[in-house]
Order: sequence, then structure tokens, then C-alpha cells
Amino acid sequence: MKNKFMTGFLITSIVTGTTIPINALATPIVQADTIQDNIDISSALRKIGAHSKLTQTFIDGALASPNVQLEEVPSLNTNQFLIKQDMKEWSSELYPKL
Repeated sequence: MKNKFMTGFLITSIVTGTTIPINALATPIVQADTIQDNIDISSALRKIGAHSKLTQTFIDGALASPNVQLEEVPSLNTNQFLIKQDMKEWSSELYPKL
């Protein structure tokens, strides 16, 4: 009896498995469409111009301060060097043009 049941179950699963595709039972995937309008960046540029004096004051203070040396964080010295290079670029090239 058990053998007939298993054989019937196996035949039924094979027959229905080949006729009904697996993806028919899956939930459909919906692709998100994003449309970005033209963004007016003039307000962002005005904000940069308004905050440029404060930014320059912060940079002057940071460039005057010494680097922090921590043996536990060996990459800290490299990161500080790169950040100070970016600060010098702001001071010499970008800030005078605002």
C-alpha cells in the first residue's frame, strides 16, 4: 500500500512539475522607475558661499593644530595628511574664487 502511494505521489509530482513552471508561482518583480527632474543647484552654491568664511576659519584652526600620533591606529597619520592636503587645496584654490 505504501509503495503504491509513493509511486502515485512521484508520478503526480513529475507530471505537475513539468506542466506548471516554477516562476508562475513566484511573486512578480517590479522594477522601480526613477525620474529625476533638473535640479537647481544655485541654492546649494549660495549656501557654500554663505558658509565659506566659517569653513575657512575652521580650516585655519585645523591646519595650525599638530597631528595626533596614536600607535594603536597606524593609518591615522596618513589620513590626517590627506585631509590637510584637501584643506590646503580649499584655502589656496577654491576659497579665493568664492
